[in-house]
Amino acid sequence: MKLVVLDLDGTLSYDNVSFAFSKFLYKRGVLSPLKMCNLIIFSLLFRFGLIAVERVHKIGFRYILKGKTVEEIASQVNLFLPECRFRLELLDLPHDDMWLLSSSPDCIVEPIAASLGIKTTLATSYIIEEGRYVDIAQIVTGDVKAQFLKSSGCKRENIVAYSDSIHDLTVLELAGSAVAVAPDSKLRALATARGWPILE
Repeated sequence: MKLVVLDLDGTLSYDNVSFAFSKFLYKRGVLSPLKMCNLIIFSLLFRFGLIAVERVHKIGFRYILKGKTVEEIASQVNLFLPECRFRLELLDLPHDDMWLLSSSPDCIVEPIAASLGIKTTLATSYIIEEGRYVDIAQIVTGDVKAQFLKSSGCKRENIVAYSDSIHDLTVLELAGSAVAVAPDSKLRALATARGWPILE
């Protein structure tokens, strides 16, 4: 069985879908200018390695999901989906199965996967009580993705992994074939050193 494992943000999607969803909410007047400004600042701090991914998720959850109903968020995500931009050529890769593993919220990742015909997903999940988002259940990091991949039982030589980020190094190293997609500077240097293909 040939398994293709895709990251979402910056890999299958040209954009970080969480941030793109924030901008979408801002344009619709759902997210205040102050909150949008703070999200931009925290996203930049994370990009430059100055804060951990957990901090970004906590801020994003507090601003966007906390206290909202599942139905509210689902309706906004459905309106957002047509604005998403994907590298559709990755969906045409030869495969027997395809997985989408992402740090982005499951309420965004799962509808995206469904729209693209991908059945298996792993994404950051939340605690829901009485139909409302109340807390973060699990943040999906590169290591969490790697553990999920290990549990597949798929032989290493049958796995092809695609990512844009050095944060997914543990996933890429579990694959028989690793491909860097428009990679960040650290992954680009590593991919070049190891002879991994780079898709621009």
